[in-house]
Amino acid sequence: MNTAVEQAKTARNTAVDEGTSLANSTAATSVGKEPSVVAAMNRLSQVMEQSKTDSPQALTTDIRTAMQQVRDAAANAQTARDRAKQAIQTFPSISTGVLSIT
Repeated sequence: MNTAVEQAKTARNTAVDEGTSLANSTAATSVGKEPSVVAAMNRLSQVMEQSKTDSPQALTTDIRTAMQQVRDAAANAQTARDRAKQAIQTFPSISTGVLSIT
């Protein structure tokens, strides 16, 4: 039994380490400050913090799910930015003085 508990703790700690790395790398991207990405990263941080107390709402699976939500939010935000850039290129008469997509 102790071996199973230790393995679960190790898996959870690994997930927390990976989640921290993901949050840091995502924050440094061009979409890191998008509201949906920030919300997903806040949720991940909350789940990882709860995992320190062995909360049943913060199992390794919950951390991994929150990590995927960060990835999905970042991908969706990047897709939205790419589409906006494409729209501006398609319709060059639109003034980009007001709209800036980087």
